[in-house]
Amino acid sequence: MRKGHLALVAILVSVGVSVASVSTSVTALVPTSVTASTPRLTRAWIGGNGARPSVQAMPVAATRGQSTSAASGRAVSGRRPAVRTGGCRGSAVSGSASGRGPEGITRGADGNVWFTEYNGNRIGRITPAGRITEFPIPTRNSVPYGITRGLDGNLWFAEIYGDCIGRISPAGAVTEFHLPATAYYPEGVTRTPDGNIWFTAQVGGQIGFITGQGIFSIQPVAATVGHPLDITHGPDGNLWFTEDQGDRIGRLSPHGVSRTTGVTTFGLPKGSTPLEITPGPDGNLWFVESGRDRIGRITPAGRITEFAVPTPTARPFGIIAGPDKALWFSEADGNRIGRITPAGTITEFALPTARSGPGSIAVGSDGNLWFTEHIVDRIGRITLAGRITEFALPSH
Repeated sequence: MRKGHLALVAILVSVGVSVASVSTSVTALVPTSVTASTPRLTRAWIGGNGARPSVQAMPVAATRGQSTSAASGRAVSGRRPAVRTGGCRGSAVSGSASGRGPEGITRGADGNVWFTEYNGNRIGRITPAGRITEFPIPTRNSVPYGITRGLDGNLWFAEIYGDCIGRISPAGAVTEFHLPATAYYPEGVTRTPDGNIWFTAQVGGQIGFITGQGIFSIQPVAATVGHPLDITHGPDGNLWFTEDQGDRIGRLSPHGVSRTTGVTTFGLPKGSTPLEITPGPDGNLWFVESGRDRIGRITPAGRITEFAVPTPTARPFGIIAGPDKALWFSEADGNRIGRITPAGTITEFALPTARSGPGSIAVGSDGNLWFTEHIVDRIGRITLAGRITEFALPSH
């Protein structure tokens, strides 16, 4: 489990949050406009003399992962010798002492919403009517985190402790692809128009992708302390990612691994702790700053503007562009779902369950926003008008 998540869980458990029954509509304070400093190369690109390394000097791993079927947990394919045997790495202990911890969430091609269970070691599916089905992951205590819909109609997800990228079909068949080495700890995932699934890796500040055939390509892109976390495909055609421990937003060409085209990072104020990032309806990228209670906007050119969240110590976590041309975000400590227009006007909606720990958020096929409630094991739904419904995970 990553340090930031442990701290977040501790805060949520220990701090009580008063919950109002009505939403609070406010206009954010005058945003602090920050022009990013000259984009700088990350350490992965800096040689001993400060010069840009040659193409040959860039470490790139390209290999076919070993796949594991959910039914048997046995290796079922892979042209190259298996990197490891007996399933993905997993952990001897579970990710948390209690609870299933729904975390990542996305809309599937089947019209349902799919989510990961960080502690429950399952992938969940919820219909627009609220019916939940869960599918176990073959590797024990793999700690699934980010999840995204692939162009192949399947759902793809990262397994932090499992060191795998998983794939689940709409029917629930799970396949796991082993990363080519141990201890990458993948977290965020996104897809690109070519069908590849890109992911961030905690260890070594790395970003990589996997093809639909199970071929991996991985490269270091950030300083080790940077910790790339979430990743998304931007409207400019680049990959954009957050570094929660480095307080930076990063930009990478989707051809960067194979063509060595470079990485650019844009600094944020110290302690910002950027978490999730998403394309906005205005052609910019939007992200949350959990450490400073801000919603950030960055243009493709790197100009950053920040908007203060009205609720103190809200700890924003997830963010997504809604069908109403606004951005919707969760407040992990504020226990609210927020909405911000491209102009910066923020509206907050209080959740009915106290200390629920709202996390990632997605747009459903029904036009509503769906979100995970990590602490209370629920999936929430909020309409564009602010009406909230919660669905409890099935009891085992």
